[in-house]
Amino acid sequence: MDSKVKVVIGKGHFQVDQKDLLCKNGCGYYGSYDHWQGYCSKCFRDVYLKSRSAAQPEESTKKSPLGDGVDLNKVAFSRFTEKKKQQSERKASTVKALFRKSHEVPKKNRKPVLSMEAQTLGTEFEAFLRTLKKPIALDMSKRIRELINAFEDRGRDLIPSAEQSMMVQDFYQVLQDRIASDPLYKDLDEECSAKLLDYSERYLTTVLYSSIFCHPATDDEDKDLSIQDRIRSLNWVTPSMLDASLELKDHGVREVVDQAIADLIVIDSKKSPQEKLALVVHCSRHVTEGLRLSRKDCVNADEFLPALIYVVLQANPPLLHSNLNFISRFANPAHLRSGEEGYFFTTLCCAVAFIESINAESLNLTDAEFQRYMSGSHIPNEEAVERCHRYVTQMEELKTQHQRILDSASHLQQQMRLYQEMMEKEINDCLQRSPWNIHRDALQHNTQTE
Repeated sequence: MDSKVKVVIGKGHFQVDQKDLLCKNGCGYYGSYDHWQGYCSKCFRDVYLKSRSAAQPEESTKKSPLGDGVDLNKVAFSRFTEKKKQQSERKASTVKALFRKSHEVPKKNRKPVLSMEAQTLGTEFEAFLRTLKKPIALDMSKRIRELINAFEDRGRDLIPSAEQSMMVQDFYQVLQDRIASDPLYKDLDEECSAKLLDYSERYLTTVLYSSIFCHPATDDEDKDLSIQDRIRSLNWVTPSMLDASLELKDHGVREVVDQAIADLIVIDSKKSPQEKLALVVHCSRHVTEGLRLSRKDCVNADEFLPALIYVVLQANPPLLHSNLNFISRFANPAHLRSGEEGYFFTTLCCAVAFIESINAESLNLTDAEFQRYMSGSHIPNEEAVERCHRYVTQMEELKTQHQRILDSASHLQQQMRLYQEMMEKEINDCLQRSPWNIHRDALQHNTQTE
């Protein structure tokens, strides 16, 4: 975790100071040292724009630290070029085979290939626009189309990730200002305005998802693998080591913790920042519920962070770093600067930062114990007991299921026996009502005649 974010660790006490979750510019919104250098998204944007404007006049005279004649822009995009080249080489033979006889489509006539999610969301968004006045629907469609075309014209993958973020964030800001001040939107109520902003964000990020998520010119992919390996090596960490008040022996607590773990895992399958944030909120609520069931009392913020860290360690969500960066870069800042979404997301970032720098002292262990657990040669006694308890619980559940199957089989046999007795009784009653007598003389006569 960044040294500027103060984490207090000790027996029975584990917390991040609330003031350190806020923007260092003093605006009162939530900030992030991992993604915005301690600023909130709005202040970071202002700082970034100022620094970029100040750097532009110097670019023409700036010398490369690698020596004369070395282009810094080429160095900055070397990672991107290398990845694109590798991808092209892998697909070259297939692409040539498919398109050898085809003609090149003019760039201006190319249209982005929409995923199934984007098509479904587009149909839903279109239905919502039809409920609004036609001039509003046309204006909104035009502005969204202009931004998507701007990405297409420049080449989605050729735009640096920071610039992609600025383009999308500028769109949000312009759209919010337009809805608030333009006469065209004056009759739009607050609920419709919120839905319009929400749909715009969801549709844009879903359509552009393949280009703006885990940009090839960034190190997101490497960091995803790094944090995944890091979490995998820490799968032995127990709640007590983190001072997390989770009574996992309780079936109800175990159930809500499993739901929290599932929420984190599903985040990567979603394509818009709102959907990913919604799962962060759901996960956090389940963690809070697990603490409440464990303590039988109210939960405070100091208890929440260690429990969330434990859930992240158990979940090991796929592409965790890329998903956090995607939310930071492309979510509407209004979701992240304040409120429940902003607090839970900022706390999740703190949890991940702590995991990246976790050590023996963090867990109140000696260096020797920490190394034994990290190597896998030993597991904590508490973890062993927890596993045994979990296995016993599973065996009890299997025993209950087995007994249920035996009871069902016995019941089926009884039903079959009763059915057989009932059929025999009905047949006997029928024979008694209508007896079937065979006359031997008549049968003998018929035989001789034949």
